[in-house]
Amino acid sequence: MELLKPVSPLSTSVYAALSAIPKGQVISYAELARRIGTPRAVRAIATVVGKNPQPIIVPCHRVIKSNGELGNYTWRKMSNPSKKLALLNNEGVIFDAISKIKNGKTVIVYRLNMAPKGAIL
Repeated sequence: MELLKPVSPLSTSVYAALSAIPKGQVISYAELARRIGTPRAVRAIATVVGKNPQPIIVPCHRVIKSNGELGNYTWRKMSNPSKKLALLNNEGVIFDAISKIKNGKTVIVYRLNMAPKGAIL
């Protein structure tokens, strides 16, 4: 079982901080890094979040980009941002779909519409 695999001290800190984010609230990866005392390790924090072996038990879907965009979500080892969007919508966190040009192509990104009480970006 993946949950029983040993994890690094950084992973342990990240998973504990993720578990403390209340339902219906979101924080940024940068804020998560600050909360665990590693404000310059945002990319490392995002990597740990992306490898969360128990995404429903340890609610990594509550972490979004600092600019309010949804960001990625890995579900069953596959990228699935629509799953993250659905989980957050069920908790009352609302995102707007916005067209954006990326590498010459139009893509849809999701940006936080209504920051729930306690959202920290």
